[in-house]
Amino acid sequence: MVMIRLACALAVFVTCFTIQTYPQDKTKYPSREEINRVLPQAEAATIQYRHSLDQQQIKLGKSADEAVARDRKTLADLEMLLQAIKGNPDGFNGPAGFFVYETLGEIQKNALVCTISAMSKNAILFAVTGSGDKDLENLGKSCTDAATLILVVMGNVATLYENYLAAEHFRSSSNIEALKKCEAILKSHGLSP
Repeated sequence: MVMIRLACALAVFVTCFTIQTYPQDKTKYPSREEINRVLPQAEAATIQYRHSLDQQQIKLGKSADEAVARDRKTLADLEMLLQAIKGNPDGFNGPAGFFVYETLGEIQKNALVCTISAMSKNAILFAVTGSGDKDLENLGKSCTDAATLILVVMGNVATLYENYLAAEHFRSSSNIEALKKCEAILKSHGLSP
């Protein structure tokens, strides 16, 4: 019952806070408002995934210790970066935004590995004993839910980062055009650039 409530709350959260991907002016960087809208989504995804890691460590035991420790480190790095961006949202517009996207991708992949591990172990148990383990089934669902939420957040982060790259491209192109005009003026006056 708790999982159903959590899934419903998650669906409402994602629906309410998903960034609209309507065509935007490609000369503008993502605004602080847009960035601040995606940060709570990313934080919710990290909380959901942390819960899945806790379950994974309990249910899969020592076989998952190394992977869980690595995932916790990656998650801690992401949480630290999200806090830094929260303090300076404009910091997203640069390498930090790309790192957020890449790290979300890493933990999403790991959540899918968790799903596969739990479901495979449960399938083997079912084949051998004729009944599965409800805890393994719940772990698989929890990891799947986390992976799904992370994927949605990655889409929103990707949209913002794409807007950042488009604005950077526009700014670079404008600067190149200005330099070419300056070069033409210098040459027209007999000066070399």
